[in-house]
Amino acid sequence: MPSVSWYAKLPEAFRRAFVDEAAARGWGDLDGLVAWLQGEGYDIRRSAVGEAVKKLHDEYDETMSEMRAMAELARQITEQDSDPTAALNDLAGRLMTDQLVRAAKELRAAEDLDISDRIKLLQKLAMPITQSQRAAVYARRWSQEQRREAEAAVREAALAAGLDDATAERVASGVKIYLPDNGRRGAGGG
Repeated sequence: MPSVSWYAKLPEAFRRAFVDEAAARGWGDLDGLVAWLQGEGYDIRRSAVGEAVKKLHDEYDETMSEMRAMAELARQITEQDSDPTAALNDLAGRLMTDQLVRAAKELRAAEDLDISDRIKLLQKLAMPITQSQRAAVYARRWSQEQRREAEAAVREAALAAGLDDATAERVASGVKIYLPDNGRRGAGGG
């Protein structure tokens, strides 16, 4: 079994401080980081600090890359979906699914867990995904119901104002322009 790195042995709060310090130094200035660590009471070799900083920087770059990709995906989804709220809920479900897949890969690699423990962990991880997907479905249904209710209210008001059925229907269909789940953009409807 590999030994635990000096970084993993640090208290959580100090690990965060180390990450902040390394980032503030542009993930470089190893001599400065070693001096900073020594000032904090840790005598760590420069090479060990370099390895930790490289790993942290790689994780940071990967996270930032994933965040940019998710932001772009969110932009594309909300542009293509006529209901931005439901689209973002769908995106949240996708993100959670992605995290479950990553966790499943990590569980497969964890040789110290027996199969029953792995299954329990996967079940625990799957629950938020299921809830998120359910919430996305409910949000889309709610949006569609709100649109139908608004159209019906406008249709009734138009009929009560003396408009004929065809005109009342055209007026009610115009409500879709202002509600999120209609696939239209602006007053032109296109």
